[in-house]
Amino acid sequence: MNAESYETDLRRRAARFAALGDPIRLAIVERLAVTDCAPSDLEKRLGIRSNLLAHHLEILEAAGWVERHRSAGAGRRRYV
Repeated sequence: MNAESYETDLRRRAARFAALGDPIRLAIVERLAVTDCAPSDLEKRLGIRSNLLAHHLEILEAAGWVERHRSAGAGRRRYV
């Protein structure tokens, strides 16, 4: 790995871990490490409103920590 690609990779990893610097985002990732959750379940568990949860999920998704998907059944519910 050359110096330039190492520097790029280092910055990418730093940005990824920086996303966990907020206690709410860290709690989300810790919960999702155990099981998938519907956003409403995360809202209740963390005691936060849906707009704040959406904000944190966007940051975590952009950093590569979470993915959103539809349920395998009817496809109506979304999970993180």
